[in-house]
Amino acid sequence: MPQTNTNKPLISVIVPVYNCAAYLPQCIESLSAQTYRHLQIILVDDGSKDGSGEICDKYAAKDVRITVIHQANAGVSAARNAGLKAARGEYIGFADGDDYAAAELYEYLYGLICKYDTKISVCNYYEVHEKQSKVCPDSPTREHKFSAKEALFRLLRMLSVWHQLFHREMFDHIAFDENMSYAEDLYVSFQTFVSAGAIAYGPKPLYYYRRHEASVTKSFKWNPKHLGYITVSDDILAYAQAHQCQELYLSLRNAQLNMLASFLRDCLLQEPADKKSARTLCGYFQKHIKEFITANVKLPKKMFVLCCLVNLRAAKIFYIWTGKNKRCK
Repeated sequence: MPQTNTNKPLISVIVPVYNCAAYLPQCIESLSAQTYRHLQIILVDDGSKDGSGEICDKYAAKDVRITVIHQANAGVSAARNAGLKAARGEYIGFADGDDYAAAELYEYLYGLICKYDTKISVCNYYEVHEKQSKVCPDSPTREHKFSAKEALFRLLRMLSVWHQLFHREMFDHIAFDENMSYAEDLYVSFQTFVSAGAIAYGPKPLYYYRRHEASVTKSFKWNPKHLGYITVSDDILAYAQAHQCQELYLSLRNAQLNMLASFLRDCLLQEPADKKSARTLCGYFQKHIKEFITANVKLPKKMFVLCCLVNLRAAKIFYIWTGKNKRCK
C-alpha cells in the first residue's frame, strides 16, 4: 500500500477516461509512481465501452489513493467537473487517460508554486508521436514568474490544463463549460490565469501528451458546439485590448481567424453540410472582414472564406477544385 507524506498538502489529480484501454495502465501507473505521494487520483470513467472502466476499478483495488467515478458519457468537461466535485485536495491537477507523466511532475509543479508564491504553476511537456517525441515548440526556456497577461502571451500555445497545478480556490467560481466541445480547457486556463494574477512557469518537460490516431485532435469531427471557441477567443482578445497587450492580441487574432476558417471548411464539407453553423461563421468573418483580409492566413484558405461570403455552394466547388485539404488546409 503506497505511503503518503501528510505534511504536504493533498493534490487531487482528475483523469477523464473514455475508451483509452490501450494507454490507460501507463497513465495510472505514472500517477501512482509520483514522487509527491500525498495524492488523490480521481478516475472518471465517462461511459467507456472498451473495458477502461474495469481497468480503473482494478487499479483502485490496489491503491487506496485512487477513486473511481463511473458515469454515462457526457464529454470531457462533464468528467472534469465530476472530478472537481469529488476532489478533496488543496491543489488540483489534471491528466488525460491516454497520456502519462514523469515521476517528479507534481513535486516539480508544487515546488514552483512554493518558490514563486503563486496559485498556479505550469511546466513544459512532450508531444508524443508514434515514432518520436518533441518538446512543445516556442516554449520559454527559463523558470519565470509571469503576470497574467505575460503568461497568456508567452504560454498561449500551452493553455491546456493537464500540465498545470492549481490552488483549489481557482475553481470556487470557475468550471468547465459542458456546452463546449472545443477549447474548453483554454477557456478555463484563461479564466484562472486572470483570477490568479501571476503564474509560475518551469521549463522541464514532465508531461507526455500523446498524439495518436484515436485521439480527439487526430479524429477531429465537426460539432456545432465548437462554435463556443468564438466566445473563448473573443474574451481573450477583449482582455488583451483592455490591458494594451498588442502582441497577445495579434497572435491570438491570427490563430483565431485561422481556426475559424478551418471550422467553416469542416462544417460546410461534411455530409450533410451544417449550413447553419457555416452562416454563423460567415457572419463573424463579415463583421471582421478588414482584419481577416490583412491577417496571417494562407491565400487559398483566405480565398475559400471569401467565396463562402459570396455563395456557400460556390465555395464548396472551389474547395474541391483546389484539391480539398491540400491547398486549403
